[in-house]
Amino acid sequence: MRVLVVTHNSQEQARGGTELFTARLVEGLRDRSVDCQLLARDLRPHRGEATGAFRRTGRDELLWAPGAFVEFNLRQASARARREFRDLVHGFRPDVIHFQHYLGLGIDLVVEAKRARPEAIVLLTLHELRLICHDDGHMYKRRSQRLCERSSPSDCHECFPEMSPENFFKRQVFIQGCLRHADLLISPSEFLRQRFIEWGTDANRIRVIDNGQPAALGPVPVDDEAVGTFGFFGQILEKKGLHVLLEAARILVDDGTKGWKIEVNGDSSFATPAYRDSIRRSVVALGARVRDNGAYDPAALVSRMARVGWVVVPSIWWENRPLVIQEAFRCGRPVICSDIGGMAEAVEPGVGGLHFRAGDPYDLADVMRRAAQSPIVWKRLREWLPDVPDVERTTDLHLELYEELTGGARPTPIGARRCAR
Repeated sequence: MRVLVVTHNSQEQARGGTELFTARLVEGLRDRSVDCQLLARDLRPHRGEATGAFRRTGRDELLWAPGAFVEFNLRQASARARREFRDLVHGFRPDVIHFQHYLGLGIDLVVEAKRARPEAIVLLTLHELRLICHDDGHMYKRRSQRLCERSSPSDCHECFPEMSPENFFKRQVFIQGCLRHADLLISPSEFLRQRFIEWGTDANRIRVIDNGQPAALGPVPVDDEAVGTFGFFGQILEKKGLHVLLEAARILVDDGTKGWKIEVNGDSSFATPAYRDSIRRSVVALGARVRDNGAYDPAALVSRMARVGWVVVPSIWWENRPLVIQEAFRCGRPVICSDIGGMAEAVEPGVGGLHFRAGDPYDLADVMRRAAQSPIVWKRLREWLPDVPDVERTTDLHLELYEELTGGARPTPIGARRCAR
């Protein structure tokens, strides 16, 4: 069996959850003797290193800088790029073409994949809501600052008045038409699956396979001082809600609550300058109560998780299946999260952690106060953390799905791998 995995970024060039999951899946498939080729968008193309339009890295992956990408309808505008992609598919002759992401590449490459190799199974994993929502998939109303419950041309026009409802209708028709060329869609959460069903996708065409974590990522020892320490992990963007956590911290300071600290672990390089400055001012104002540790490599996760007793996920948008929640559970840390979307699905109150009203720093402060002052609750939640599938199981599920859809083709030995050009 030959598998071509296509994604928007390689793990070497970006550190998001999709990049990390994709790298682990590709590694797991190769460990199972699957002839697996990874094609990722090249964020930093280097002159002179490319073979044609592609260049190979030391991690045995192809990087590609396709060029003209239309952000509005997520379309690849370059005929040259579409031709290059078809040539790659023809050369590699995959049995399965699995898109992990389309950003910067084009959702219409799903159509090109099927045209270039009609006998191949084409899959797309839905990691987010960007296909439904033009606002980076946040489904968060710009004017009212409220969560968006559904997508429609008129609602989208409210957020982007410069775009007509007709344009949004055409966008939806185009994207849904591209999706129909995929044999199956994969969702990491039931929440995300339901959103696409409500948008008009056939329920029978979406399969749920949860993301996994490395088997080596297990319980991390914690000392008594960490019980009252709350950790934030992830990118520092406004929709991730770090400002809600820091405002809750200010409330705790004002009412004199003792016995708590906050550790911030995240990369702020993608935040707007205004948001980055506001976070910096809040951290400085809170003094010794908050420690900003900056960005971290996945290898540093365990050491940073050892410093906290709780993981807080205060996102003000839906989220879908945050890897940080799985990481917290694997490390033996209960989670305090917003009560919406994929977060609420992943964390059952009283089992995996606690909920608070999304975007409400006063409610979050109340939950944190109870958490910091109730070590018995913390110990009980640690004993009842839900199981998280490991990467081995997730990879097996993907491989079983590939074999089911291709009719059980046997993997091609690694030594027989053909180099795609």
